[in-house]
Amino acid sequence: MTGKHVYVNEKHTLSCWLKNKGDKVLENVQICIQLDGEQCQIKNVNPFEDVKTNYYLKHNTSKTISYTASAKWKYNNQVLRHVSHFDFFVLEKPGLDIKVLNVPTEINEKDSFYINFTVKNLAKSSAKNVSVFFKFNDMQEEIKLKEIIDEMKIGIFVDGNNVTFEEENYEIIASFNKDDNETFNKKIEGKITIHNRTATDSTLNNTGKDSIKQEQSLIGYSLG
Repeated sequence: MTGKHVYVNEKHTLSCWLKNKGDKVLENVQICIQLDGEQCQIKNVNPFEDVKTNYYLKHNTSKTISYTASAKWKYNNQVLRHVSHFDFFVLEKPGLDIKVLNVPTEINEKDSFYINFTVKNLAKSSAKNVSVFFKFNDMQEEIKLKEIIDEMKIGIFVDGNNVTFEEENYEIIASFNKDDNETFNKKIEGKITIHNRTATDSTLNNTGKDSIKQEQSLIGYSLG
């Protein structure tokens, strides 16, 4: 087996090794795995040779899997057999999703505003030590969350004094590592049109301030 766990609905490779420790060729060795039926391959194994066989599998539900691997061959008119048993886990694949709740589509230069969004855990097990990275204009902020069980709402205040006319794109990245250091992340991008205050109508002056209300349940952060 290539690891201690695999993920639901992902193809994985089950690898079995057989070593001939003797000085005779083992002919027509039947190497099989057993799980809801049997899959077998026939191999000749030279003296002191390691033979690897691969089986390609896929599971559609999370569960614990018990496999039986066996090798069977004839030697001196006797049928010899070696059997091994092992378990591994089929897990729901961890993941995060980001959904923007409120963000102005356009502001005047130097306007302050809130961007409110959620980070959702897509697996049944909690996502721990989640990093949320927000970048807009020349500003950037990293938010550390100890754990997300289901969904977390986040509100970020952007100080208009740091908003310049040059860059209008923003990005949000949420990521975390599992125990085996496998990284899972989600990234979204968007655009906020920034108008030069002296060249636009004054009706845009409060776009970022008055159209967004920060919810009491949000975790608030400030950039600036």
